[in-house]
Amino acid sequence: MLTLKQLKNLDADDVLRTLGVQRKGANDWVAPALGGLLLGLLVGAASALLLAPQSGEELRAELLSRLDEEKELNPLEEHA
Repeated sequence: MLTLKQLKNLDADDVLRTLGVQRKGANDWVAPALGGLLLGLLVGAASALLLAPQSGEELRAELLSRLDEEKELNPLEEHA
């Protein structure tokens, strides 16, 4: 049994500890949020690699081809 003096010295953390719970800290959300972000990045990268319609080499070749076509159709005018 607690005495009156001991009861006066109890703070909220003591009561919570007695009940088997604890306060959440202000930064307790950071680790789960970063973990979720990392997981999302990994899933997104894996999805992009698995669902890509063509390989990187083919994509670069196609982009260079399109760039060359645009240069031929719309040449830059040089100013004197």
